Amino acid sequence: PGLKIVDTQSGDWTREGGRKVMQAYLQHYAAGELQGIFTASDEEMIGARQALEAANRTDLNGWFASGDGQLEGIEAVTEGFAVATTQFPPLYGAASLQAAIALSQGVTLPATAYALDLKTFSCLTEDDCKKAKAYVAQLKATGLQF
Repeated sequence: PGLKIVDTQSGDWTREGGRKVMQAYLQHYAAGELQGIFTASDEEMIGARQALEAANRTDLNGWFASGDGQLEGIEAVTEGFAVATTQFPPLYGAASLQAAIALSQGVTLPATAYALDLKTFSCLTEDDCKKAKAYVAQLKATGLQF
């Protein structure tokens, strides 16, 4: 209740796109006019962060939510820049690839929806933050991004 979407633009799931969209928002909206930002990807969020830092704006820190759950996105959560990121590409990627291979081999798939477990990273609780930091450490130790 009371949530009002004031603007939407595509950042094309890229850092550069996220940076450009945020630069435009910063020119259009004064500090305090935006209360939260959702980006479709962590790459867009990272680009938006670059634009905020370049403009010396901190009024939106802690009010970003994103998807991807990549290393830098989760780090943004543990640093307090973002409130949450949800990891879905690695989980849906395998199921999508298996379905694509089956379809290419002539298999008819049932018309069902696949619901896979998602991992959401936040620091809303101390326990959640510990889990997010542990996952960041695991990613860094293995050299993976997801």
